[in-house]
Amino acid sequence: MASDQKKEGLFKRLLHVFYDKKESERYSFSKIGKMRIHDVTDAKTMRAIYRDMDHFSGVEFVRKTFKKLIGSGLIMDEGESWEAMHKILMPSFTPTAVEKNIAPIALEECNKMLDRWEKQGRVADIEKEMKDMTGRVIMRALFSDTVNEKDGQEIIDSIAHAMGGAKQPKGFDRIKRKLNIPYDHAGFLPPFIMRILGTGYERAASVPKRFTDATEKVDKIIYRIIEERKKLATQPDDILGRLINARRDGKPLPDSEIRDQALMVVVTGHETTAEGMTFSLLELMKNPDKQTSLRNEFNTVAKDNKLAGKDFSRLPKAQNAFKEALRMHPTVFMSTREVAEDTELNGVSYKKHDLVRMDLRKVHKDPEYWPEPDAYKPERFEKDKFPQAFMPFGTGPRVCLGMNMSLMEGALMLSQIFNRLDIKAEKFPDGEEYFFTTRPKGTFDISVTARPQPEVKPGPGIVPPAP
Repeated sequence: MASDQKKEGLFKRLLHVFYDKKESERYSFSKIGKMRIHDVTDAKTMRAIYRDMDHFSGVEFVRKTFKKLIGSGLIMDEGESWEAMHKILMPSFTPTAVEKNIAPIALEECNKMLDRWEKQGRVADIEKEMKDMTGRVIMRALFSDTVNEKDGQEIIDSIAHAMGGAKQPKGFDRIKRKLNIPYDHAGFLPPFIMRILGTGYERAASVPKRFTDATEKVDKIIYRIIEERKKLATQPDDILGRLINARRDGKPLPDSEIRDQALMVVVTGHETTAEGMTFSLLELMKNPDKQTSLRNEFNTVAKDNKLAGKDFSRLPKAQNAFKEALRMHPTVFMSTREVAEDTELNGVSYKKHDLVRMDLRKVHKDPEYWPEPDAYKPERFEKDKFPQAFMPFGTGPRVCLGMNMSLMEGALMLSQIFNRLDIKAEKFPDGEEYFFTTRPKGTFDISVTARPQPEVKPGPGIVPPAP
């Protein structure tokens, strides 16, 4: 009995140390115990924070959690080592490299998926379909043909389990409301709150364990692939080959670092595209007139009823359809920074170790930036391809490495899907939920029917087959 009263007392104390002091429409300051938190949703200020790597860095307790999965992967790094690895990886993700090496894979995997959909007629759980497809794309871009389908799917499934939502501990919804926690996952509570609530609560949050379970399975596969690839006289032109060929101070990267960067590419290289595609299909189901414009655009651009990577720039309507879904449903919905050194920005003082939270759900739905913010209007992007308040990939020096890949994949695949299929929604999800990324709450199911395709006429000098 005394123990229960003690726990209840701790809970009440925890709730009472929180207070919120609203400063302006797009800025607020709050405290949880000694933790000082700045919530910023002003687009100009957010861009300044993203660009100022000297004063705003990654959050240490978040880094410690994610290191259990991706180790010292690029997004966990800072300073000179980040700059060095960024130079190694960046050439694989330029628009030219994506068009040449990744877009053909994306179109091929998309068509394989659509072939299967046509046979099935009804497709359950579009989010999983998209994650599996984009996962296969990044696997091939990373490993070429040195990973078999079984091992590739094992990696994708293990990561999906690690990143997926766990059952949340009792009382979390109450704590979330009182402490203004923007996530639907207890694993994002600051460590000192975990300690107050007790080890049972920390275990229930289960983030570290899910990451550990995933890495045990994934590491066996990735280290084996690295070992096999190092035996080759010449490395294939893929991301793993670039990592194996890289040199730092004249020495090759250790296998552990190659593993960390490879797994980071897998984790971050398909999630945004998969969720963006899921929500693009959802919004296009609700707005069928936008489907017609995609089909008309495909017919204008495609040669012999086929798309190529170079067609991306000629698909503005498909690009905008994908971007608008990312605006309404930003995959990485919350960006958090820790203040590295005392600084002042736009009249606000930021102290060392303060947390800065930037909620893209709010800035992407701010009516001052976006008239009719809840309406799906891809035409918003016709005048300005990247408006100031559009930041699904971040901005500045640490803008998402895979931005070009995600945008190109999204546009090409949307165009291909709606050219080949008529799609009907059978079950819409029940809103959204927010774990590591924005996800549909519940499954999104569709039924599909193949659309009549124009006959491809043989070119000059080509004799058609006899009937």
